Parts: sequence; structure tokens; C-alpha cells
Amino acid sequence: NNDDNNAAAAPINRFAIDMVRDTMTRLQELIEVAQPDIRAAAVVACLEMSLAVLAQTATLQHKMDTTQRQYKAAMAAASTNTTNKNKTNHHKNKTTNQKSDSLKTTLDSLTRSCEELEELVDANFSAVFMNRYRDSNPHIRATNITALGCHMCLIRPDLYLCDKYLKYIGWTLSDKSAVVRRASIQALTAPFTAAAAVSTNTTKHKHLNIRNLQNVITKFLSRLADCTIDVDVAGVQQDAMALFLQLERASFLEELDDDSLWEQINNRALASDTSPIVRRDALYFIIDQLEAFDDDTDEQHHHHHHDNDNNNKASSKKWSKDKAASLAQSSDKAAAKKLSTLAGWVSHTLTEGPIPVDKIRIELTDYIVDSLRAMPEHASLVTCQWSAMVRAIYESEDDVVQQRVLVRMLARAAQSEVGTVAADFLHQDVDPELAELEEADQKSLMEMVKDNTATTTAATSKSKKKATKSTANQHEILSVALLKALPDLLIKFKTDPFLLTSVTALPRLLKPTVLSLPNRKADFVALVQTLTEIYLHTEHNEAVLQNISTALCFLSGGNHVRAADAQIQLVKLVTDLSQRLMTLLADDDDDNEEEEEKEPEKKKGRMSKSKKNSSDDNDDTPLDPKDKEFAIAMCLRRLRILSKRMNFGEILDVDVMDKLREVVLDGVSNRLEARQVVVTEKKEDESKDDDDDDSNESSDNAAVVIPDIWKDEANANLHEAFAESVKDSLDFLLVSLAWSFREAEQKDPIASAGVDEDDNDTMNTEEENVDLTDHPIVQQRDQLVDFICLCFEQYLPAVEDEEDLYTEEQVEFASIVQTAACQTASDLRALFPKDWAEAASPLLRACALTDDKLLIGGCVRFFRSEEHSLRDVEDQEFEDTGKVCDLLLPFCRHFAANWSKSNRREAGFVLAHIVGSGQASQQMLTALSRMVKKMDPVHLLETHMACLVSSFDDWLNNEPEELESDRPTDEEMAAYDSAEKDHKERFDLMIQQAGRLSQSLGVGKLDPQLQNPLLGFCREGIRYAFSTELPGEDPLLPGGRLTFLALLSKYVTWIRRNKSFPDVVVHNVLEREEDLRSDPDFEDSHEDDLAALTAFRKTIGLKADAGATTPAKSPRSVYSQVSDALSDEDDSGTSRAMASSKNNNSNKPARLSHGSSMGSSIRSGITHTLSPLMEEDNHVDGSDDEEESPLRGVKRRKLTKVRRSSVGSAMTMGSLDMANNPTIEEEGSYASSSSDE
Repeated sequence: NNDDNNAAAAPINRFAIDMVRDTMTRLQELIEVAQPDIRAAAVVACLEMSLAVLAQTATLQHKMDTTQRQYKAAMAAASTNTTNKNKTNHHKNKTTNQKSDSLKTTLDSLTRSCEELEELVDANFSAVFMNRYRDSNPHIRATNITALGCHMCLIRPDLYLCDKYLKYIGWTLSDKSAVVRRASIQALTAPFTAAAAVSTNTTKHKHLNIRNLQNVITKFLSRLADCTIDVDVAGVQQDAMALFLQLERASFLEELDDDSLWEQINNRALASDTSPIVRRDALYFIIDQLEAFDDDTDEQHHHHHHDNDNNNKASSKKWSKDKAASLAQSSDKAAAKKLSTLAGWVSHTLTEGPIPVDKIRIELTDYIVDSLRAMPEHASLVTCQWSAMVRAIYESEDDVVQQRVLVRMLARAAQSEVGTVAADFLHQDVDPELAELEEADQKSLMEMVKDNTATTTAATSKSKKKATKSTANQHEILSVALLKALPDLLIKFKTDPFLLTSVTALPRLLKPTVLSLPNRKADFVALVQTLTEIYLHTEHNEAVLQNISTALCFLSGGNHVRAADAQIQLVKLVTDLSQRLMTLLADDDDDNEEEEEKEPEKKKGRMSKSKKNSSDDNDDTPLDPKDKEFAIAMCLRRLRILSKRMNFGEILDVDVMDKLREVVLDGVSNRLEARQVVVTEKKEDESKDDDDDDSNESSDNAAVVIPDIWKDEANANLHEAFAESVKDSLDFLLVSLAWSFREAEQKDPIASAGVDEDDNDTMNTEEENVDLTDHPIVQQRDQLVDFICLCFEQYLPAVEDEEDLYTEEQVEFASIVQTAACQTASDLRALFPKDWAEAASPLLRACALTDDKLLIGGCVRFFRSEEHSLRDVEDQEFEDTGKVCDLLLPFCRHFAANWSKSNRREAGFVLAHIVGSGQASQQMLTALSRMVKKMDPVHLLETHMACLVSSFDDWLNNEPEELESDRPTDEEMAAYDSAEKDHKERFDLMIQQAGRLSQSLGVGKLDPQLQNPLLGFCREGIRYAFSTELPGEDPLLPGGRLTFLALLSKYVTWIRRNKSFPDVVVHNVLEREEDLRSDPDFEDSHEDDLAALTAFRKTIGLKADAGATTPAKSPRSVYSQVSDALSDEDDSGTSRAMASSKNNNSNKPARLSHGSSMGSSIRSGITHTLSPLMEEDNHVDGSDDEEESPLRGVKRRKLTKVRRSSVGSAMTMGSLDMANNPTIEEEGSYASSSSDE
């Protein structure tokens, strides 16, 4: 025994405590150094040594416990022998006393060694942890917390799993670093994980008592709850949610009465700003609270005994059938109860607070289905028990919201299941890019399911057994269950658009082979008829109609025996819709003709009386005008949605299809003309006291006539409906044109073969000279162009001093119609690109939309009138991306399809919003620049010049007007200072714009195709900067545009990369400067213009000319720091201090020549007539002067900050053409333009 005790004590004696202490002391000296890497290494070394020593104390503690038991046993034996004092036990008593003494000695030695080691760890803990858990480096702080909570508390829970040390973990839950917060949560979770392992390994952590965490958990519970909504989703949120799941299962939250805290944690199951893992764990947390999920064992046990009682009452075969039916019914009942309970919680959560029923976010229910699919224990609720889901839907009739939740769960579960077992089938009619995104989401969800399955024990074995089913069998089972239930569900919910949106998405998921089953014929027929009836006779939102059209086209086009039956119903649906729409529009035209007492022969061009009566449903009662307008809107919407899914030309006769298009065009056009604002020119001899209520004078010789339909308040609700009708009409006509062109292209052998223009030599002369101007496709295209232009005529010209001229309904109507017209014009120009003009096929050449000037003019006019809303995005808390898509996206789509043939000035207006219009605009236009640079980089460079010139002209023409009074009031001075500030900010924005455009040409390396054109670009910019001509106006003062050089300087960096280019630019500048200084009016030049020239000279490497003539200075500088700012080569653009100038001789802007009429020309150039946007300036002949303008003094609407220039104010050739627009020579460089151009 003594040998054994000495052997046990030998390792203790060999443990070099002094050496460990000395090593720790040396390492502790390094934890105070400034270098974070050395400090971190020292901290890790100290903590690892402490953990090693602490592990040794745990070993010693185990030996002490063993020795203590042996010592107690020896002492008990010695006391027993002492009572027996006979001589026979004397020797035995002596031996027992020796053993107890030896054990006592060993126990004391172990105790002293353990105490010394514990003191060593405590000293090291005080020196390292107490100083470094608040270190400036977050990783060092996290290392300390991890060492304490995940190691020390588990190695010696009797020492460190107490409030004295756990409080530090609680304090660091509020650390500013997510790394430290996550380490703190993991430190609190570690004891629960270790306690769960005690049942499998009884020798490890046997002294661990998780109840020691009760005080810390209670104190910091609110902070832990806030961690579930932490900004670190993948780290802190997931770990915090897992901790709460452990707390709930360990009964730490039984006494928690804070309802807000419970709701905060439970609501993470429906949160859209978190990860799927957090939502899944939150749903686990909720399910543990629901009693319905605790009744499985009792019910199964009850049914088991019930089956045993009936075992002797029937034969084995009959008993087997009854048992299967009973078990299935019992399983459906239990599953329906679970689903209803879960849906009840979801409905309660979604409706908490004053939330209207139609505003409930039912789509959040999808997260519940996704989380259930990730739970092996409960996945069967949403993967195979479809009858239980239908049963739960019917049983929840009393609760509307709960029923909606269950229907949404059914739709989401079915879609997810089909996407899992038959992804290709689900995405066969979906856009490929969208399908890729959906597949990516599905893969991430499946990975989460696999990860969860790998960590589950009992539930995993069950889920693997269920996973052995064939995927095709699963899809078939789902299809059979849906086909049975869908007709009744559609009829039941046909008046509820929210439920119908989910239900109508289910027919698309049916497997075609199931539709061919003989016993499913009645269900299929009922489904198709119900869908057709709902689509034709029920008013619903866009989503419902989209789903029904998709379902009908899918059912009629699948590979099953009943596709013909669905096609018959679809043909009947299209025919009924067409006849109904033609009847409504034809009746309306007939009524208008009778009211206006037009010739009766015009009625013969409409639908005949017999045909009209045949399409009417035996109801001769005339519709109310309001009801008729809404009926027309619904018919157009249904036709538009259905036409995108199928070609009406394959269903309707050619004459009927042509008649339908004609009726739609005539009917909608008549209504548009009735709402169009008319600009009239008043005669000179007209009486001045004319009190006509229909006209509002905008100037001495022009007036705006507003139709009476806008003055009738009873029609206020009809305008929005008609605006939607216009949008649907544009889409329907465009889609029908695309279908017709597709058929014609397939019939044309040359067009279908895709012959290039290089093969033109193989074509015969007769085919080249074929005239297809009367081709139906060309006629439809031209009719659509005219219709789009009519939509652009809804533009509302703003009248000076008449802010309330138009009603809110009229302004909204004009915006909706012109937005739709811009989108359709973009699609039409992309459908028939200009490149087809050189195609081999006569059909393609005839269809090429080469004359699109009116479309460009209308789009640009509307864009310029609404672009202020893009600039306002910078001031919004949440960016309105919808406005960006409405205004910019149509142009970007067109440029992507027709870049080489696109209008440079049109593209320049759009590219101006690459800065200052929000993040979405910047990203969209940056992506467009990258795309078109690969197509035609030289054209992009031309567009840059058009963009910079148009922006600069706008800025130059909107200089703040000088104060007329020598003693202005405070209000006038405040308005003047505000105008100066806006003007300065606009100049800074142009500098940023030029820098961003220059950056878009390349990153570090310039495209070789742009090297020579870039030199021409700079020469053209210099020519424009030194020019003074204004079309139809008095010229500017010498150097009036020299500040344009500030924009051009952003491109000088590219010029310097070629050694020969700087000399050319310098020579050009010197020539222009010599001409400038020789001008007789040079003395009147503005000092800031010359400062810009001096700065540009410095940028290109020229020194300042000391002998230069100094012009007369103005009292105040427009931007006195231009020279200093231009010397900075930062492309981001620096802010320039700007103030307004005041000329002693005139109150006009200082850059204008004496007697200039620029201000009046800006107003006089604004016209209401839609005119083409010309790209070249050789059309400018000065004919559109102010005497001939029909609307002198009329300003544009909504442009209240600054007065817009003529560039964007009107679509006339004289007012829109950019002076001296750069052109490209054949070799790709800018052509030199003379001042006469």
C-alpha cells in the first residue's frame, strides 16, 4: 500500500510548479505590449498554460476524491477494530492504522499540490483575464471570454461556474464587436451542451450543475433576447436563438412573465431580415410551447389499444383494412390539429395591432413552411400529408386570417415539394435567370435540411426511411391530392382575392400523367371550367389573373389526353373576351356619334347590329358610363394578360383579330383625344376682356384649353381606370404585333434562316426591290407608333403664374399614360432594331424602325419633365427604386438593343443621372456603360460629349438672375442666396458627373479603339468651351463657356497616356486663346471664365501667361475657387465655393452679351406640340424664334427649383438641337466643326 501511495504521489512531486510559475510570469510581462499580435500571442499562451494547469487540478481532484474514500474506509475499519481489544486483532489494528496514516499523508500532499496549482491559476487569471477581457482588440477579448466560458467553467465547474466569474460573460454580451458578443453567447451555451453529454459519458462533467447559470441568465435575459435581433445574422443571431432553445428545454424560462420578450423571440420565425437557421430554431422554440405537438404519443398509444381490442372481432384481412383506414384518419386528424394550431399562432402574430385584413403580410407564412421542411420530426406535415392540410383549411372557416394562412401554407408546401422532386418541370415556362435564382434558394434550403438531418439522431432514422420513396411517386401523390381538392377550393374562395391568389397557383404544379387518369376526368373538367368562369366573370387583382392564365395555358398544352378539352375552353374564353370588348367599345363609339350628330354612314365601319346583339348576353339594358369604363378596363386587362401566354392569331380569324385591334385603337384613341389638353394661339384682334372659362392665358398670344371631362368631379374615379386601360392597350397591341411578326418571320425563309448582310450578293434583284410598306406587320407597327405619340400628347404644359391649373387626377393620369408610352416605345424600338435596315430579308428591312424621332422626342420630353424625381432620391430615407425603373430602365433596354444606332443626345440625357440620382440609378447606368462600351466604345465617347454639353448648357442658362432693386428685402436676399447655393451644388454635381463618365472608359487601361477618338473628343470640348454662338440668340461674351474646361479636365488623364496627344491639345488651346484675346470684347470677359482657362492650362502642362491682358472684373465671383479646385486631379470632384456675380451695366448674367434675350428664348422655345428630337444641328436655321413661338412665357411643370433650358423643354428642332454637336469621321475621330455649324 505504501508503494502504491508513493507511486501516486510521485507525479505530483515531479510536477515543476516553480518552472510553470516562472514561465507564466515572463509571459505576463508581454501582455502589456503595444503590438496587438504579440499581445494576443502572449494572452493565448498564458491562457493555454492556465487551462493545462487547471486540467491537472481536475486530475488531482479526482485522485483526492479516491484517496478520501479510501481514507474514510480505513478510519472506519480502525474504529471497529478498536472496540475489539482482544489480542488476535492487535496486529490487524496496527496495520490499519499505518494504512490510514499513509492515506492521510497522501491526501494532504494532494491537497497542498492542488491548492498551489489553483493559486497559480488564480494569479494568472487575475493578471491576464482581468486586464485583457477589456482589451482594445476584439479578438483578444473574445479569446478571454472563450477560455473562461468554454473551458475553465467546464474543467472545474465547482470553481468557475458561479456568479463571480459568469458576470464577466454577461457584461460582454453588450460588446460593440460581434466577435465578442458571439463568444459570450457560446460561452453561456457551452455548459448546456456539456450537460447534455453527461448522459452518454458519466465520467465527464459529473460535477457540472447548469442551475448555477440561473442568476446570470435571469439578470441578462433581456440582453440575450436583443441578441436574437443582432446585426450579425450568421453569427450572433443564430447562436442566441440556439441558446434560447436550450434555455426553454432546460426549463430556465418557466417563470418568465415578460410577454414582450416572448413575442420578440417567437417573431424571429417570421422575420425576413434573418437567416433560415434562425427561423428554424425559432419555430422549434414555438413548437415546444404548443400543446398540439405533445399529443402524438398519447393518441398513438390509445389507438394501439383500440386495435388490440378489435383484433378478435373480425377476420385478419378486414381488420387490416380497418386498421389502415383508422390509422390514416387518425394521422390526418392529428396533423390537421398541429397545422391549425401553428396557423393560429401565425394569424395571431400577423394581426396583432390595428392591421386591416387586406394589409396582412400573408407571404411571411412561407418561412414557416420552409422551416418545417428543415425539421425531420415535422417535415411530413408539409411534404406528404396533403389531405390533412386540406382538412385543416375546411375546419378553419370561422377564422378568415387562419384560413388564409393555411391556404398559403398549402401553396408554398406544394411548390417547394415540386421544386425539390421535379425542378425542371416547375421551371420549364419560367425565365432562365429567374429559374436559376429560385434553384439557388432551393439548394440553400436543402443544404440546411441536410445539415439538420446529419445532427439529428432518432428523427434522422425516420426521415431516411421516408426518403426512400420515389420522387416521381411523391409528385404523383401530390397531384392527385390537389386535383381532388382544387375545384372545391376555387369555388369556395372565388370571392376572396387573397386566398384565390394562392389557390390559382396550384394547377400549374399538377403532373400531366395524373391528368390522363380515367378516374380523374370529372375533376379535370371541373377544374378547367371553374378557372375559365373565374377568369371571365370575376374581378380580381393582377396576380390571380396571371395565375389563371398560366394554369389554362399549361392544362391546354401539356402531354396528356385531355389537352384538347382544355383548348376548347381556352378558345371559348378568348372569343368571349374579344366579343365583349368589341361590343363595349363599339357601343361607346356609336353613342358618341349620335351625341355629336355625325353622319350615320360612319356607323357602318363599326360592328354590325346583328353581330353586336349576338355577343350580348340577352341583356339590352345599357350600362352606366362608369360601369362601362370599368368593364372595358377589366376586358383589356384580361386580354393583355392572356395574350402574353398565347397567340390569339392561332385562335381567332384574321378578320376578327384585325377588327379587335382596330376597335381597341379607335376606342382608346377617342378617349385619349377627349382628355387631351389643347394649346391655342389667341388672335391679335381678340378682345382683351374675353371671359371664356375654358381657356387660361399663359402669355399675350397663347392659351391652354382644358377639356370639360377634367372639370366634372363625377368622373374623378374613372380617370385612373382609363389610365390602366391605356397601359393594357399598349401592352396588348405590342404583344399581338410581336406574335404576328413571329409568324411572318417563320414563313420568311430568309428571315428565319438569319442571313447576314454579307450574303446580300446572293440575293436576286427582285427580292431586294420588294416593297413591303403595305405589309400587315408594317401597318400594325405604324399604327402603334401613332398610338404611342397620342399618349405622349397627354403632356401637360405648365403655365406661368398658374400652379393650380390642373387637377391631381389629371396630373396623375398624364404621368401614368406617358410612363406606359415610354416603356412601350422602348420595347418597340428593341423589337424592330435599326440594324435590320441592312438585313438581307425584305421583311426585316421593312420592319426596321428607322424613323423613331417622334418616339425619341416624346420619351425625352417626358423624361426631362420627371427627372427631378430622380434627383430627389438623394434626400429620401428609402430610395424609390420603382421610379428609377419607370424612367431609366426603358431607355437602358433600348440602348442595349440599338446602341450603335442610338441617338447620342437621348443617351446623354440619361447618362447625366449616373451621379446625384441615388444608388439604383448609378448601378443601372454603370452597368449600361460597361455593356455598350463593348459594343461601340466610340459611340459611348460621343454620348459623353452630348451628356456634358447638355448638362453644362442647362447649368449656364439657369444662372441666378440679379436682384433688380438696390435695396432688396430679406426675403429677396434669402431667395437669391438659395438660388446661388443650388447653382453651386449643380456645378459640383457636373464635376462629379464628368469624373464618373471618365472612369467608365476604363480602369487603368484605355480601349485601343478610343485612343484617337479621345483626342478628337478633347478638341471638340475645347472648341465648344471657346465658342460663343447661340442658335437664334445674341452671342455670349468672349469666353462665356470656358468653365466647360473644368469638366473636360477629367479626361486629360487619358490624353497624357499618349506622348503625342498633349502637344496637340496644347497647340489647340493656344490657338483658341489667341483668337479669344484678339476679340474686341475681351475686356468684358468674366474673371471666373478666365480663371477656369488658367486652371485648365495648368492641367495640360502650360504655365500661366504673365503678360496676359486682365479683363474687367465683376464685383462678385460666381466660383472664385475654380482655379484651385481644377488643380486637384481627384475624379470625385471637389466642392467649389461659388457666389453669384453682378454686372454693373446689366442685370443679365455676366456671361451674356449686352442685349441678349436668352431668358426669353428659353421660355419661348417651350412648345406643347410633339416634335422629333434631332441629333444633328444642321437643321437649326433659326426659324423657331420667339416671334413664332406659340407659347411664349410658358414654363414646364414641376421644375420649380431652377428654370430648365430649351434643351429639355420642348421637342422642336430649333429648341432641342444641341449646337455644334460632335460628329465622327469615318476613321473614328471627331470631325472638326466650324463655328458656322
